[in-house]
Amino acid sequence: MPAAEEQYMTTDEVAARYRTVPSVVRYWRHSGTGPGWVKLGKRVLYPMDEIKAFDRKLREQAKSA
Repeated sequence: MPAAEEQYMTTDEVAARYRTVPSVVRYWRHSGTGPGWVKLGKRVLYPMDEIKAFDRKLREQAKSA
């Protein structure tokens, strides 16, 4: 995989990372509650910096719960 491709995750990869199904990741995208994303052509991709920011957000929410 080229280095540029490694900087992004697909919807399926994001779902696997969070142990959920792709439809949940699509719902997050629709509702604006999940990680940031970009659309390249017809592909929806999630930049790794957005995934890391989402991880931090989840950790902070878990600490305050």
